Formats: sequence, structure tokens, C-alpha cells
Amino acid sequence: MPYANGVHYDSEEQRRPPLHTLISERVLPAAYATDDGAGVLYRGTDFVEAVAENDTAGAYFVETRGWHSDRDATRYTEALRMDGVRLRPATADDFEFFFDLHKRSLGPYVDQVWGWDDDDQRAYLERNIAPEHTQVIVVDGVDIGRLNVEDHDDEVFLGLIEITPDYQGRGIGAQLIQTLLDDAFAQDKRVRLNVLQVNTRAYQLYRRLGFTEVIREGVAPEIRIRMQAQPPRLP
Repeated sequence: MPYANGVHYDSEEQRRPPLHTLISERVLPAAYATDDGAGVLYRGTDFVEAVAENDTAGAYFVETRGWHSDRDATRYTEALRMDGVRLRPATADDFEFFFDLHKRSLGPYVDQVWGWDDDDQRAYLERNIAPEHTQVIVVDGVDIGRLNVEDHDDEVFLGLIEITPDYQGRGIGAQLIQTLLDDAFAQDKRVRLNVLQVNTRAYQLYRRLGFTEVIREGVAPEIRIRMQAQPPRLP
């Protein structure tokens, strides 16, 4: 077969970092990976499709690709073949999409804490958006989300992940964050993020993915929770 297949991708966490390292170091050019209950179908040596026996099992094509367009360092992303998920660099033309996305995805939490005002939020977005750190999440050719990642020497900061409500609850955000964690851990880096206390759904997702609280800052309802995930240490 032209590519390796990393099996048990979701159930045996120790399998991901070695596979990513082999690809990053060009020992393998790329590889498929499959969760329990998923597989890849070949005819001869040609890939045909990914298949699964349930809605939660995924199949992936893992390759080296840049998180940031202005950095030479290799970063990992995963093309989620089963769900048709891709990442693309953001451009200035994405501003209106980002504004509408922010209003639909995080608007209710912003309104709960500060009150939502279109003009204020548009100005805030104009001041704070950083295209060099921003990727657009694309599913089957449709822009459905935004991912902001900053890569530093000793840590990775997940600045923001937003997914339009129509595509929430499908595991897309969890897969992207897990990929980011695997990438960072393979480099022995921690991952940090902040989340509003009122955004309980996001908080629960981060806890499930292994993030722990560092500190809570502010006064209710404007409380931000700083969280981090540390790379596993060998005994």
C-alpha cells in the first residue's frame, strides 16, 4: 500500500504522537489513520473511500502542513476525509463571514456578559483579528468556522475556535483541538486557552480533552477561566 494506516486513532492516545513525528521527520510522507469502527477501502493500491460503522468513528489523512503561512516550521493538520473538513488561510475578504460567525456562535455569551452591540463588536473584530494566526474551517467546500492559533517557543495558544451553530455537535471542533494537542505534545509544548465561565459547553469540551483550570479571573458574569493542557510525561 502507498501509505501507512494508524489504527485505534481515537482509543490509544499513545499512537498519535509517534505517527505525527514520523511524518514530520519525513520518515513517512503521509499516512491514513482510523478510529475504532472505521477503515479505508483500497482497490489494488488505489484509495477509494473511508468507511465507518457509526457516526462517531473517523478516518483521516495525516500530512505535514503549516498552521501559519508566515512560519517555516512544520505543523500538523489533518484532512478529515470522512467529514470533508479542511483548513485554509484567512484573507481580508473573510471579515464579513467572521463577523456573522462570531455573532451566531459566541454572540449569546457576549450578550450575556457585556450586551451585544453590532458596531462595538465589529470595531472589536477589526482591532483584534490577526490573519497571520487565523485559519478558516471548511467543510465540503463551505466555510463553517474560524481557528486562531499562536505558536510560541514553549507553548501553543489556542486563541479562538468558532463553529457556526449548524455544524456544532458533529465533533469537528474536538477533532481540530485534539490534532492541535497532539502536535504541541509531540514538540513537548503545553497548550493554553481562555474561556468565559458562561460558556459552559466549551468549558466541558476542554475538560473532556484534558485541559485543567489554572486560574479564574474577573467578577461575575465577566469571569474568564484560564486553562492549559500539559504534554504527558514518561514515567
